[in-house]
Amino acid sequence: MNSCRALPDRDPSTLRTVVYTEPVTFVFACSVNKTNPGCLAQKILPKHDEPHTTQIIATGASQGTWTCVFYDGVFGWLPTASLAPLPSKPVATIENWLGWYRQGKDTPSIKNDRLLLTKGKLPGTIHVSGRGYWYGINDVVHFGEINADAIPYGRFLHVVDGEGEGACVLDLALDPSTHTLAANDNSNCGGMNVRFWGMWTRFTPSNSHPK
Repeated sequence: MNSCRALPDRDPSTLRTVVYTEPVTFVFACSVNKTNPGCLAQKILPKHDEPHTTQIIATGASQGTWTCVFYDGVFGWLPTASLAPLPSKPVATIENWLGWYRQGKDTPSIKNDRLLLTKGKLPGTIHVSGRGYWYGINDVVHFGEINADAIPYGRFLHVVDGEGEGACVLDLALDPSTHTLAANDNSNCGGMNVRFWGMWTRFTPSNSHPK
């Protein structure tokens, strides 16, 4: 298979999820070197007893029965038959999304990761802003940030900050019953090792300038 790229797209209708009950092969590390064509690695997504929906993915060109995707942090190919549009149900209201979110408990005396969701500039949009931090040895601190509007689709929010292949992309899936967000990003949202992925829980800050 050829090398591929799936560029960020703000239109929720172009996005897909991976839905499958039987094992699915994901092939990646596809070479552009004609002397060494093909893909160098593959991952088997295991069988599930019920249809299993994974993270939101951006798609690119198709080749036969395969589609180019950005999945699990890399570009590669998934069977087209395993891809499905984002489910539009259940619907979450704008108010369901709004508020401050954090990951786990705060660590005193350092800046902790934050996301703030507010109403966007245009009706029906949500503005996502936030910062993430990675603390290394010798007091090295790397940080990343996101600041963009997005249109919610069902319980999903696909946020694109920037343009082209280098844009920061953050995908959020809301669980209104627990006030939590499941998040995944494309590793382009800041400094080395800074990620916004994982579970985020809504909370009320103790003051107007939470760390």
